[in-house]
Amino acid sequence: MVNERGFLRRLFKAVPALRGEWDRAQAVYVQNKSAGLRPLTPGSFLIGLGFGTVHSWAEGGAEAGDQLRALLAFLENEAADPETAEFVGRFVSCLPDPGERDSAVLELLGPRLRELKDEQVRREDESVSPAVVAFLRRLADEVPFLRQQVLEHFGEYRNPLGHVVVGGLVREVCDRYADGQVDLIRPLLAFLEREFEQDPDVDNVIAVSFVEMLPAPGQPGAGIEHALGPKLRAELNRQRAWRP
Repeated sequence: MVNERGFLRRLFKAVPALRGEWDRAQAVYVQNKSAGLRPLTPGSFLIGLGFGTVHSWAEGGAEAGDQLRALLAFLENEAADPETAEFVGRFVSCLPDPGERDSAVLELLGPRLRELKDEQVRREDESVSPAVVAFLRRLADEVPFLRQQVLEHFGEYRNPLGHVVVGGLVREVCDRYADGQVDLIRPLLAFLEREFEQDPDVDNVIAVSFVEMLPAPGQPGAGIEHALGPKLRAELNRQRAWRP
């Protein structure tokens, strides 16, 4: 188990400027803990650094670049210890994947950090369902008004995320239905109806990120349920039967 306090002491010694960031983050927690803000931990701080320092570096500031290099040098050294390597992996997992925006930062990684990143990417590749990728490509081909945003997702993410794409459609589709644009969204509903019950991974995406996200009766756009095909309507009724 990582000695987190010892890790923080070494971190602040290697990159003194991060002490101020830690203190500011602690102050934010103290001011907002009554609103349910979770306590700051070394692990969550490290995750925040994974996003924040890369963003600052990408903005082009020389000071931010120096701080990032010092941080990476410290983490490269910490990754030599198996006990802290997994902890350091939390930071590495927040770095962009190859081909994504700001992925040039990966060129700054030392061999240990790059090995951690490569292992994370390999695990992600193995977890991607080819069936879901093919489903998203068919979605772009068969539903014209969604084609551009689906292709933009493919361009932004090395591994397309079915739940993100489909979940992002629900509000737009319900709003269009409420505005009377039924003919526009009908091809999407027909497509989802055909795709459902063909592959377990695709079914999970449709059931969790589309059907489950549909508005409840009485909410704006709820009438869309009357436009669902029999399979999706049955899934909606099944979910409502076990929801609180």
